[in-house]
Amino acid sequence: MMAIVESKVNRKIFLGINRSEMNHRKGIFFGLHDGGIEVTKELKRRMELPKTGRVYFFRGRAITASKPPDEAPAVRSGRLYRSVSYRVRGPYEMEFGERTPYAEYLEKTRPHVSAVGRDKAIDVLNSITDSVNKEINI
Repeated sequence: MMAIVESKVNRKIFLGINRSEMNHRKGIFFGLHDGGIEVTKELKRRMELPKTGRVYFFRGRAITASKPPDEAPAVRSGRLYRSVSYRVRGPYEMEFGERTPYAEYLEKTRPHVSAVGRDKAIDVLNSITDSVNKEINI
């Protein structure tokens, strides 16, 4: 049987492990923030792209309706566009999307937010990895 005996060396090692854990959490937290910025920029960029659906007029200007299911909705009033945001909850969780009353309906009928999440997942993971490496000085 092996036992760990308290000594100055062991105490330093345990403090180093605790510090390392804190640095990892901090790196993940900052990486999620960087990833959230990337994802919201991409979602807004997709909303600004020209649409491929039919053209209709709204308040005197021509707007193209979205056609494919993963295409972001057309920007009409700008309310949905301005509501795009992200939130980091603790060191391991980030959520992003649109915060308007009708955003949930749009996502059900046209899952454009999930498409961005799928497409940018690797970039978010890379942001987390870079931030963790920066925090632990690799």
